[in-house]
Amino acid sequence: MRRRTRNCNRIYGLRPRLKPTTALWRFDRLKRQRPMDQKLDATMASYRTNHATLEHTDLSKDPGWTRDLRAAALGSFLSTGFPTARRGNEEWKYTNVEPISSIVFQYPDGNLNPKSKDLNSFNLQESNSTRLVFLNGSFSDRFSSPSLANVGISVSSLANSLQSQTTMLQKYLGQLADYSTESFTALNTAFLHDGALVHLAEGSKQDTPIPVSYTHLTLTKILLE
Repeated sequence: MRRRTRNCNRIYGLRPRLKPTTALWRFDRLKRQRPMDQKLDATMASYRTNHATLEHTDLSKDPGWTRDLRAAALGSFLSTGFPTARRGNEEWKYTNVEPISSIVFQYPDGNLNPKSKDLNSFNLQESNSTRLVFLNGSFSDRFSSPSLANVGISVSSLANSLQSQTTMLQKYLGQLADYSTESFTALNTAFLHDGALVHLAEGSKQDTPIPVSYTHLTLTKILLE
């Protein structure tokens, strides 16, 4: 009788009932996956929390259109999530983003005031040449020299220009990179505030390079050194 049942299942494509041990194994497997889901939930929650805090503190004085842009980008990121390395996702099927997606996000402290010796390994001592230096994502007046002698070319911090050049910046920010479909573009746009701004008027020319340095420092590193 058992033999007939098995043959019938094979003929009509019916799946035999799972044995109790198989069902328990699958249940245990699902239970083992839950911590990863919880970790991802904590990561996504950290982005929401940091975004809300920044919008009411450090970024509260930004123009309304930049705040709307960040809010739209955050909504896109939260609905899209991190890209997954799966078959059919050609751009990310060989890339594992778990080292990023499993970390609880904390917006870096941009108010650090390191000494020159703390930056020796980065070659960021004071200089008279034109360059832009960012420490933990924030423009450093102390280590930057944004002045240029060329007429028609201006070098400045994006955060410092959001108010003075808001009409020009609104034409470009968030317009060229599509944050509605690209997860990391959406994530970057959600926290858009500071960056290097180099504006060249039509017909202007710059013969020498303009170095832009992005350096990440921790308070622990500075205190220990």
